[in-house]
Amino acid sequence: MSPPPEPLVKCTRCTFRGPQSAFPQLPSLQYTRHCHKCREKNLKSRGAAKEKEPSASLRGKDNSGGILPKLSRETLLALIREHGSNKAFETECYLDLAEINLRPEIACSPKAVADELARQVWEATGYRFVYKQKRPSRTNPSIVRFEYHCAQLEGEKTKNQLIADPKKRRARVTMDYFACNGWLNVIINELDLSTGTFRLSHHLAHTHYTNISISDDIKSLVKQMKTSTPTKIWEEVVKLDPTTELTERQIYRFWSDINQGAWRKCDDQVASALALLQEYEDMTVEIIELKQETGLSSIAFCFCEIINDFGKDTEEIAMDSTWKTNAAGYELYAIVAEANGTALPLAFVFTTSTGDNAAEGAKDRMLQQVLGAVSRKCPNIQFVHTDKDISEINAAKTALPGTKHQLCMWHGPRYVKERLAEDKRPAHYDPRKAHMVFDFIDPTWAPGIDRIQEDASQHEQNNSEQEEDSNNVNGPDGIQTKTLLPPIFVLTQGDIRHPIYPNPPKARKTDLGVFCPPEHRDVTLDLYKMHGRLHPEIPVYEPDDPDSEEPNPFLSADAIYNSAVYDMYFHCFDLDLSQLWAYMWNRWYSPAQWKLWARASEPAIPRINTTMIVESLWKHVKHRDLAEFNRPRLDLVTHVIILNLLPRIKRNLDSIRKMRRAGRGPTLVGWQKDFRATWVDLSKSDDHRLTEKQLRWLRKPKNTKNRDERLTQLDQESKRTHGTYFTYVDKWVCSCSAFLMSRFLLCKHLVREVNQTLSNSPLRDLALFANLRRNHFPPYYVIPGIHDIEENEPEPEHDVEIMVLHRGHSRSQSTSSSRMQTPEPDDDEDNDRAPSPGPVTGPGLDDLESIDPSGDDDRDEDNNIRAFASDDEGTAGDRVYISEAQRENLKRSFEALMETISRPSGIAPQLAEALRPALQMVEDAGGHIQAHKRKRKSQRTYKDSNKYTMFTE
Repeated sequence: MSPPPEPLVKCTRCTFRGPQSAFPQLPSLQYTRHCHKCREKNLKSRGAAKEKEPSASLRGKDNSGGILPKLSRETLLALIREHGSNKAFETECYLDLAEINLRPEIACSPKAVADELARQVWEATGYRFVYKQKRPSRTNPSIVRFEYHCAQLEGEKTKNQLIADPKKRRARVTMDYFACNGWLNVIINELDLSTGTFRLSHHLAHTHYTNISISDDIKSLVKQMKTSTPTKIWEEVVKLDPTTELTERQIYRFWSDINQGAWRKCDDQVASALALLQEYEDMTVEIIELKQETGLSSIAFCFCEIINDFGKDTEEIAMDSTWKTNAAGYELYAIVAEANGTALPLAFVFTTSTGDNAAEGAKDRMLQQVLGAVSRKCPNIQFVHTDKDISEINAAKTALPGTKHQLCMWHGPRYVKERLAEDKRPAHYDPRKAHMVFDFIDPTWAPGIDRIQEDASQHEQNNSEQEEDSNNVNGPDGIQTKTLLPPIFVLTQGDIRHPIYPNPPKARKTDLGVFCPPEHRDVTLDLYKMHGRLHPEIPVYEPDDPDSEEPNPFLSADAIYNSAVYDMYFHCFDLDLSQLWAYMWNRWYSPAQWKLWARASEPAIPRINTTMIVESLWKHVKHRDLAEFNRPRLDLVTHVIILNLLPRIKRNLDSIRKMRRAGRGPTLVGWQKDFRATWVDLSKSDDHRLTEKQLRWLRKPKNTKNRDERLTQLDQESKRTHGTYFTYVDKWVCSCSAFLMSRFLLCKHLVREVNQTLSNSPLRDLALFANLRRNHFPPYYVIPGIHDIEENEPEPEHDVEIMVLHRGHSRSQSTSSSRMQTPEPDDDEDNDRAPSPGPVTGPGLDDLESIDPSGDDDRDEDNNIRAFASDDEGTAGDRVYISEAQRENLKRSFEALMETISRPSGIAPQLAEALRPALQMVEDAGGHIQAHKRKRKSQRTYKDSNKYTMFTE
């Protein structure tokens, strides 16, 4: 049976009809819709018919239907490199794909082969071709065409997906695009990957494509250095390729994608941070359980090792917060312990307001819970340092009622200085209440206009004394009345004061004078600073009773408070600055406010004056740990605090405990270096110090700010007569103003007297400053040679036991006990001469081997030979004494261990495994000692004892 006839196809341009095979065939293996005659006419009309070259080359389109040349990959790429790098070009040929398909890194798929061809063309021409689409043949589904376009082709710009969050959208300048008509078509038969048709056109030579993607080599480098910071990795990338087109931001993003599995537990930042803390709980951190309130989100945790080790030694803590540490907008609080003048962070709090519906005082209650948890670990806190944040103050007063709140002595003067420069009315001031506390205060002298309640600060509103209405005061029986004292309003006009009753006249703010004229601000600020530093233990220049034979230069706390209010009040009264006095009383000098910032309200003086130890912590966290990250997530900040900050804190604690650099001289911490520099400076003569100051300012450019004023002050200082002060070296106090305002409680009178007494030895003795510690009570420093120091009595000379190691034997055989006699020095002998050691004696190897193993020898239960013991083992000279510091440290360590294993929630399996050897050792030693003490009869020989009870009395 013959095959069916092939259907006839009509030419679309003429009347020719014929089978499909009679029509021209394209390089894509498809047949055209017009016949050969029409095709030739079309080519002639366009002027495209040219004489065909015998060899393959880069040429114009060949639509003649002739046979295309078949080239190898190397030949094709060589032609492209030679002609197509910086010129317009077009080529079409059959390509041998066998060698491409055989490459191991290329999968056996048409798409992978086409992608590899596009990549090689990119390397050869400098133009990158981007995959666009795949088109199957209409006549043969197994024949597919992969289309690529030039990455810089105009009209084919990739449209980036718009980010839903408008805040995260970023505008950027795009690269240049050209009408280059750059196209790459690869036609492959999926059933036969040996050959294919290659068609490439690029009609405009333009700027080559700049690759800004991360190469595989750089990705491998980043993965190898993933534990390093992105900055370090970027430095290494630049070293490898100084001309790289990558940016540091790209390296950071790729590094973040690799490492974020360590901290990113889920997409929600808060939930992820909590999950991260739970992973480290019990081993590193302890999550502080907080009662979450509506409108407030908070996370709190503390460092277990730090707070358990140093908690009972913590006497001062500082609290402060910082912003802009994380992308979630959480405020970060830190509670820091003072340890020899350095900061030991104990706890951190992330908190933020989630809406306007937060209950009043929610933040205060949250901080109270955190401080309460810290106080349970730190029961000996005496001072709490904060700035004038009402939430911190209220939380400290409630959670730590027995401690002294101390306002930062840097923030306080800063607040006052800024307020004095603001010409703003003070909050409501009632002079009658102030008169009830101090009778020298005029009850009729008050500002004519104040802000009353509309501008009253939250801090003043929380003060119970300020909350009372000005018309309501307590009567004799404690019942509030409106008629006991009439309201008084005073309008000041120059030097004239007009009390108005019962209603004030209509007045404007301009009727009042300036809040505080510029010429009086410095004096007011100096008074405030001096009042805050006065203390009952620090003498004043003028004694209480100058006529007495033995004047008392010390003032009581009440006397200091009375004197401070008197000075500030009459300073304002004499200058007729009623608004200034109203502000100073409301904010600083009322009884409720005085105890928050004045040192005189507490018998002890704190070691730190400011919250700068917390500010220093923020400096390290922001500029050292978080500087590598751009708006880091909350979980990343938590991760950095635990892994970067905590190891440094542990090292600092080890240094404070003197557990590092054993046998080396102690190093001076920051405040000790500053203390020594101040000591050396104060040791110089007054003329020497004055000359150095003048030279320092004279060397500065003449346009330096305040240069002339400072030189004038120094000139006046040289003419100032020196006064006489009360100086008590035994208490380490002085009545001079330099001591009062000193950061270290130091002045030249004390320094020079100590130098004179000790023959200037402090100037040469670094160990003196390394061992200095600030005390809360006099003497504030203990100087050897000036103050009595309890020293341990020297132990008498006694026999020293030496272990003799014999050569050629094992350790168990060659170790024996011997004695070296150290003679006590005779009083008549020269003690500088070193005593000669006595003969070394003791049992040798033969002595050890001659011991009868069957008798009552010195062997323990494991048949190990015990150390040699003589009949005089119980003499006082041979006793070993555990120092008090070591006993205290052992006690704290044991308490921390018991507290850890006694948790109701249990402990982690890893922690239990780590503690098991230590617990077993304590149980063995303690159990044997207890059993030994319970014996009813004395032991017969050492055979009844073991290594724990042999020498127990």
